[in-house]
Amino acid sequence: MATNQTIETVKDMIPTLAVEVLAAKHDLSAMSYPDMIHNLHNIMTDLFDAADDVLPRD
Repeated sequence: MATNQTIETVKDMIPTLAVEVLAAKHDLSAMSYPDMIHNLHNIMTDLFDAADDVLPRD
């Protein structure tokens, strides 16, 4: 079973993972900063929602 520390570590890594997902899906050099932030926000929201569904709660 995952510990609270493990769960927090996974959630702390989500922004970094979101950047990797964004870079894999899009050519960042061709993206405007507003589009980049909008897409990054959407990816992070999806990842946090998925983490909440998968990771155990306190």
